[in-house]
Amino acid sequence: MISLKFQKSFTLLELLIVIGILAVLTTASLLVINPVEYLNQARDSKRIIDIESINKAVQLAIADNPPLYLGDNNTVYLSLPAPLSNCMMYLTYLPSLPLGWSYRCQTAASSTKVDGNGWIPVNFSSLSIGSPFSALPIDPINLANSNQLYYYTYVASGDNGFPIIRASRYASLKYKNPNSVIRENCATFSGGNNFPCYSSLAKWESDQQRDLVALNQIAIAKIEGTWTNPETTALTIDGWTTGPNNYIKIYTDFGARHNGKWDMTKYRLVVSASSLGVISDLEGNIRIEGLQIENTANKMVGNISGINANSNLSIGEHYFSHNLIISTGGGVGSATTDPGISIDMTVMGGTTVKVYNNIIYNFGSGITYDYGGPGPTDGAIYNNTVIDSDSAGIWLVGANNNLYVKNNLVQGTATNYNLIDIQGVSNNLSEDASAPGTAYDNKVVLFVDETGDDFHLSVSDTSAKDFGADLSSDSSLSFSDDIDSQSRSGTWDIGADEY
Repeated sequence: MISLKFQKSFTLLELLIVIGILAVLTTASLLVINPVEYLNQARDSKRIIDIESINKAVQLAIADNPPLYLGDNNTVYLSLPAPLSNCMMYLTYLPSLPLGWSYRCQTAASSTKVDGNGWIPVNFSSLSIGSPFSALPIDPINLANSNQLYYYTYVASGDNGFPIIRASRYASLKYKNPNSVIRENCATFSGGNNFPCYSSLAKWESDQQRDLVALNQIAIAKIEGTWTNPETTALTIDGWTTGPNNYIKIYTDFGARHNGKWDMTKYRLVVSASSLGVISDLEGNIRIEGLQIENTANKMVGNISGINANSNLSIGEHYFSHNLIISTGGGVGSATTDPGISIDMTVMGGTTVKVYNNIIYNFGSGITYDYGGPGPTDGAIYNNTVIDSDSAGIWLVGANNNLYVKNNLVQGTATNYNLIDIQGVSNNLSEDASAPGTAYDNKVVLFVDETGDDFHLSVSDTSAKDFGADLSSDSSLSFSDDIDSQSRSGTWDIGADEY
């Protein structure tokens, strides 16, 4: 006799209910296990509610009484109480402000008043319906010191022409935004309220360090806006945990990015840096795109570089593209110790480096790549323009690698190329006879204004224009634009610029 047994399966609705219950239980258990996160979430929730309430109250005040006084220009009002109105006791810890701007504080006795004498200078008590607050909201922590920077800010007129109210930062994993903005003036930033804004890359880096892999995040620092003054603090990237899918990206948007020639109105990182670079990349999985980087140190001091990537300290992927990197401190530099971009993989190896669409000039060398560690090295050095190096244009030496060098342009150095044990080369141009192969040796390139450091290709050039290889489908590194983000099409040009 055959016995048939039927087992009832779960319905889709039942499965969804079970999944929902498990999600709730998981969240609850995490909060029990991590009470600090629970407290941070509670504080952040209050911050969100406070900022929303203040914004609505200010909008109501403007609509109710259009000539209403909203505050002084170029002033950042703080919720922090202080005995002096210039907030002197906090200035060591607060972000620096542009010239002509100042902070404003009220005393502890007055800071929560709603009659225009509190930390927000709007007289809410003058509204026809009365004040929406009995006391002005303040941050749940409301402190500024070496350990904590939690407060609210008010600016009478932001980028959008309206008052800007922001919380200085959020603490919980739930509300903390992994993306940040870098601006010369954060006071007028009208972006999302939980979008951190910094006036320094160095400050951003130290404040945002975290384990990106555990959090499954990408850390992004977007540099935006106009820059009257350069940033003058060197950047060291260290203390993070990263992965190929959980990387750090630092880049300029259209408003802050150069157009392939040094621009004094765009973002500039200008530092006198020796031993380490203006940017020291001590982590794996870093992407730096579209910056102007200037090292003003004298090359005779030694170890002068723009970007110094030391993968002996951390294995990972390094992408450096669309940057202008210059040395202005004088002296004569070495190819190995004073490069525009220095990549050191002599100990660990096992990393990936992609360097493309950069213009580098006046260093000991443009790009130095020292490899040969126990692990294989993958890399692509593509479409870079190197000008007037003291010792060598592109100096690459080592073994145990999978490194490709294509479409680079070097002019005005004693030795344009020093390449040892390279996996593949193609269409590299030199002013001397050192380029691999002979087709692009002894070529003089015409630029728009070489004396004025404008290294865009001239309309009259016949050496680099239309002599490059199409890398849009390259297996090591595929891209299709130039240093100006202009599309490359047809027969590519050699170097960073596509005419």
